[in-house]
Amino acid sequence: MQNLILYVLALVLSFPLAFIVASLTKDEKPIYKKYFPYFLVVIGVLALVFYFLNNLVEALTLTFMFLVVLIWRFM
Repeated sequence: MQNLILYVLALVLSFPLAFIVASLTKDEKPIYKKYFPYFLVVIGVLALVFYFLNNLVEALTLTFMFLVVLIWRFM
């Protein structure tokens, strides 16, 4: 139960982290905007696969990465 709370806390922290990353990498954004939609699809599918396989650590890690990339892309 404590691990799940830590995982959810890490997911919540993905939002401020994405804002920080977006502000630090404004000059690199146009370069990577064309690649990130493909990364989002791959990361999202992998996260769903790991959720169905009950590998919670991997699924939540991929969900964290998905949220950071998604927020960074639209900032």
